Amino acid sequence: ESAAALAYEQAVAWYGHALALLPPDAGGFLEAELLIQRGEASLAAGDVPGARETFRQAAAVARESGDVERLARAALGLGSGTAGFDVPVWDQGHVALLEEALAALGSSLGALRAQVQARLAVALWVTGDDDRRRMLSDEAVAVAREIGDEAVLASALAARCVVIAGPAFAAV
Repeated sequence: ESAAALAYEQAVAWYGHALALLPPDAGGFLEAELLIQRGEASLAAGDVPGARETFRQAAAVARESGDVERLARAALGLGSGTAGFDVPVWDQGHVALLEEALAALGSSLGALRAQVQARLAVALWVTGDDDRRRMLSDEAVAVAREIGDEAVLASALAARCVVIAGPAFAAV
């Protein structure tokens, strides 16, 4: 297990080296992508605080360069990685970033939008806005079914389970 973690720690270091070597004119796309990959490696290595900070940096770079896809991926990463499901409870910064990403994605009906909607539906769990959470969840499931992406559908359905459970089940 520690050997596997060591590889992720080495990946974090290599991504850091790559970021340090980026020329000033490299553009936000490459920097944001390297930051997202470094965040994923940090999560895999067990460094959640480091990963979250890296995803915040990726979001800032993506925002500044107008890179909507990487902004959305950084927002997803901030929770539990781009492929994860968990969200930090009461993290208004994460909710705000997911909201920003959803707005930036506009009306596109792609996998990334469905993932952001599903994650936001879960992140809004503590707000009590059950109607909005259901709407986000319904749309995420519908889009995932429409595009036929099983991984996205699984994530959307998992979010749907959280949404329909509601806060009343928190004490159980």
